[in-house]
Amino acid sequence: PWEPFSTGTNADSNIHESHWVWSRVNVENSGHTALSHLLEHHGINVAAFSQDALADLWDEVYNAKYSTLEVRKDRELERRINVIKVWIVAEILSIEHVLVKHWEYQRGKTDARVKDRPVSSRMARDDTWEEAVRMNIMSKLQLPEALLEHFTIDERSYRLSEEAGFSSRYPGLRTLYCIHEVKCRIHDPSVPDLAIINLPEGNDFTVNRFRQLQTGGQEPVVTGWCWKPISALGSGWYRSSRTFMDRPMVDPDRPMVKRRLPMPPPLQRAGSGDTEPAADPSAPKSNQLQLPVSRAAERRRKFHSTGSATSPIPSPRKRQPRCLLEELMHGQKPNVDRALNAAQRIRDQNYTCLHFFEDCIAAFPELALYISCPEGGSCADGSPSPATSAGRTSEDEYQRTLGALFAVYWLLRLSTDGAQSFCFGVDDEWYPLSEHSTTPPRPPEELRKRQAFLEQTKWEEFDQLFVDAGLLWKTGSVSPTGTPTPSRRCAGDMSHDIDRTLALLVLTAIHDIMKVSALCPTVAEGCGPWCGYQVGEKIHDHDAALGYVLQNLPDALPSFAMLPRAQRRTLKFTQCKMDYNMGWLVQAEAPPGALFGKFKKVMESGEATAADVAFYFVHWITDLAGAEPCPQEGCEKFVLNFPQRVLASFLSSFSIVQHLSSMTETQVFEEYLLWRWQTCEGNGLGPAPNGQGSIARLRLVIMAQGSTQQVLNAFRLLPAEDAAVLEEELMRTGCEGQVFQREGRSPSNAGPALLVYYAPALMQKAGKADPLGAMTVLADIFRQARS
Repeated sequence: PWEPFSTGTNADSNIHESHWVWSRVNVENSGHTALSHLLEHHGINVAAFSQDALADLWDEVYNAKYSTLEVRKDRELERRINVIKVWIVAEILSIEHVLVKHWEYQRGKTDARVKDRPVSSRMARDDTWEEAVRMNIMSKLQLPEALLEHFTIDERSYRLSEEAGFSSRYPGLRTLYCIHEVKCRIHDPSVPDLAIINLPEGNDFTVNRFRQLQTGGQEPVVTGWCWKPISALGSGWYRSSRTFMDRPMVDPDRPMVKRRLPMPPPLQRAGSGDTEPAADPSAPKSNQLQLPVSRAAERRRKFHSTGSATSPIPSPRKRQPRCLLEELMHGQKPNVDRALNAAQRIRDQNYTCLHFFEDCIAAFPELALYISCPEGGSCADGSPSPATSAGRTSEDEYQRTLGALFAVYWLLRLSTDGAQSFCFGVDDEWYPLSEHSTTPPRPPEELRKRQAFLEQTKWEEFDQLFVDAGLLWKTGSVSPTGTPTPSRRCAGDMSHDIDRTLALLVLTAIHDIMKVSALCPTVAEGCGPWCGYQVGEKIHDHDAALGYVLQNLPDALPSFAMLPRAQRRTLKFTQCKMDYNMGWLVQAEAPPGALFGKFKKVMESGEATAADVAFYFVHWITDLAGAEPCPQEGCEKFVLNFPQRVLASFLSSFSIVQHLSSMTETQVFEEYLLWRWQTCEGNGLGPAPNGQGSIARLRLVIMAQGSTQQVLNAFRLLPAEDAAVLEEELMRTGCEGQVFQREGRSPSNAGPALLVYYAPALMQKAGKADPLGAMTVLADIFRQARS
């Protein structure tokens, strides 16, 4: 009759399952006995506990209230506890250091297993993590509260994770650890009072404190602390230890959640009569990480005095802003020092992705425009804005922009860690992941795809594209843009152009802001028509809207306005309406006139060089690489969700398109068709077709993207009338006076060149099983369209 028993749950009355034991009256430590019965009732052998472990567990749960004991749905007893881990960072002799344990003495012995663990402690159940940070630092380092004013919490680094395991102190008792991790920076290590933790020298030190015992006495705890350079802690320094966990348990059925980065603080609308500039968005807030930027003033002076003329940062204006964009950006300034730091150090070995990320969000105030119109509410101008013009949320577009910036960072670092990060992403501490990384958990098939992309991609073609764009060049050679030597920075056997790199970062940061519909401008008097939009009409096309702002309201985008004149010209070129579709070229879908016509006109106008064309393609490919809104996961658009064969075709075709500066549209297209035959489609088939019908056969083979011999055999079997239609239609150029050299003739009758949308899809899908039938259908489509 005195056995333990349980009472069930009652959802209606909010009553949870409870467990009861009988205990004799006036028996000492009856609480410990009850706890022992509860543990044994759930199959936990208390006899395996160390001498004082049961007393510690009772105190932890019922007295200090650090943890709870709960029964899971599977009837297993679970201990739940909150842990706070604080990584304290300080700059010592211009090198970032973090404070970690070296050893710890307690319970009569020295424990070296705590090495490289941060300042950690259990949290009281009712404490917030912010309160726990303060208590943790004061208790573990024995610091007075007044010294905490020299510590700055980086809220962006905060993360909460759950890990399940079995503690060696309580064998058999499953424990769920809710781990709160955050970084904290000491912004001025030279403060005399911080000598208590051996700053600014950064020498090792010890802290003595006392642990309260259940018997009423105290036990000394001595901890040896050391300041270690972050680089000495390895790639996992931010979670190098599991302070309260011995063995992790991973739930294979838990759905994976892609990581996203925090949104920036919103911009404040300036009053129409404001003359004071708004606060610098990069200025450190009370709870933000503050990063030192060395030689900031010197770099600012160099930037505004080297080479091409530059525009000063726009000064505050008293006039009423003409559009919402101007109003939101009124008084905002880019942080020139942080922008230059990103552009200059982007290829440095010790310049991590975290450094790059923090420099970018501090440098470019335009990134905050993505949340200037809250979703589900009203925009700053009073209009509703549930999503962007592309149908995605503004947060998605912000994450995609960061993904594109990371793609730039990684592709400029292919000689070091760039390719690995491009494929696998970075961990929560911003170090490159690999196929062997256990966190974040990824399915085996996904890891295989990432590794295959890493091994099979011709990374040198990315390098060549960046060389063609004037962003990279081999050390000792001449820059394609003729950039003066002071703006070069060498790393290994390659150099990069700082001004041009900065221009690419600015373009990436501002490119998609006009997808926030409320920011799109209206064509003003004297500025229209613009790309088909008349005066007084709002520009809804985001590319055209950005081009309009760059041309007519350049000061509204301060990051753009700070660039040298030559780089501003390059950025304007990328926003010209060139109607260029890369897929049309790669799949030979369009005739050369539709494909290259406007592109060629822009180049002939003198607005762009061959390097500018390559720069346009660099932006195009990095923008697409970051298309998945989870920047830290790597460039998943290409790595997981894009045919590698098509990507390879894109990369290889860029250099051919640059020949538009010296060749006609038809010549460039014909050169591309021949190159594709020689390197891809016609491999092993001998010389490319020549004479009548050659262009039709070349284009059809490329459209099919495979099964080359079957396509050529089927073409020979076509009825004469169908073959004649395809030969005639596919040789049309759409360019007056231009013909394909290999064809050697002009079309038999006048008329436009036709572009049949999804003709490649027809050849790739239906044509794979029945190429003759697919070409017969395509011929009839051309015949009906011509009639």
